[in-house]
Amino acid sequence: MTKILIFSISFLFLTSCNQAQEKKENSSKGNRPETETNAVPNHLQWMDNKIDSMLTANNIPGFAIGVIEDGKVSWASGYGEMERTAGVPFSTESICQIASLTKMFTGAIVKELINEGKLKPQEPITKYLDDVLDDDAKERFSEVTVEFVLHHRSGIPNHAPSVNRIDGDPMLIAYTQNDMDKDLNTIELEFEPNEKWAYSNYGYDILGYICEKASGKSYDALIKEYITDKYGLENTFINLIETKQKLVATPYRKDDRTIKTKPWNMGKEVPSGGIYSNVDDLLKLMSVQIDHYRKYSENPSNSSLILTSNVAETGYDGLRYGYGLFKRKNRLDHFGDLDGYGSDYRLTPEYNVGIVCLTSSGGVWLDDLMDDIYLELLESKK
Repeated sequence: MTKILIFSISFLFLTSCNQAQEKKENSSKGNRPETETNAVPNHLQWMDNKIDSMLTANNIPGFAIGVIEDGKVSWASGYGEMERTAGVPFSTESICQIASLTKMFTGAIVKELINEGKLKPQEPITKYLDDVLDDDAKERFSEVTVEFVLHHRSGIPNHAPSVNRIDGDPMLIAYTQNDMDKDLNTIELEFEPNEKWAYSNYGYDILGYICEKASGKSYDALIKEYITDKYGLENTFINLIETKQKLVATPYRKDDRTIKTKPWNMGKEVPSGGIYSNVDDLLKLMSVQIDHYRKYSENPSNSSLILTSNVAETGYDGLRYGYGLFKRKNRLDHFGDLDGYGSDYRLTPEYNVGIVCLTSSGGVWLDDLMDDIYLELLESKK
């Protein structure tokens, strides 16, 4: 009896250890690329190895990626943990703030309102902010059109003047409507409208406000109507609610990835970078977007996801910008970094491919990684 008891305890201990080790390996390395024949395509295996190497070299806590080929998801995987030492794997269901990738969503809302006749891209923004701006502000903004703001050619500064935040720290005090109204009446343009291209986060915050004014609905309601409900994105939202909290990954500072930081509380600055989402939702949206672009090339339409049919030159080596997406040759993309979370979204409709990734600690490493693996994806299609 004693021998049986000792054997049982030993067996349970070894089983527990094996399960813990398996969980650790799955957590740190994600789901390996697999096919029905178990013959892993060379480009996916290369990507997997490259990701492993980059995450280790940069001490990244959590990362998830999804790949679309032939218009369908060919591989999706998570790496690392939701929170260091917690033992919960980071997956494609893990939710992060998507930072500047949010601008693609804001651009899509603008397109919807233009299609409905509620916004006109060539109109000055003063038309939609008439009840907010004083006479001096109306004069300053009289030549700033909706489209100039969409294309980052407005002269509006990159950041709201009343937001004080130390670089690297999260934004924890929401930017209010009163803050917005005050700043709109005090900011000065940095250059004449359409004189040049200069990226402006604050410009997209103003666009979100204009969308609210033009539609009579909150930005949250517009996201639900035109994006999340329309395309079935169940884990994409702007207000962090308790039922979603367990899916939200803990962000870590990019200057010291052992230190936790916090999601941003952005208020009226959400339209430039505050949406929450996960890789699964973004893959779903990207698949639809690729399909719309491919159909658009044959029969132009008013799809709200066609964001680069009208673009502006940036002055950077053929790089152009549309309604929330960059365009370079045949690639469309946007990168996001929120001093904690990072995102990258790239698609080439011509090849029917795309890649999206999210991480709980951003930085330049992410752009470097995505440059390499996206090139590998495109090379595999030639």
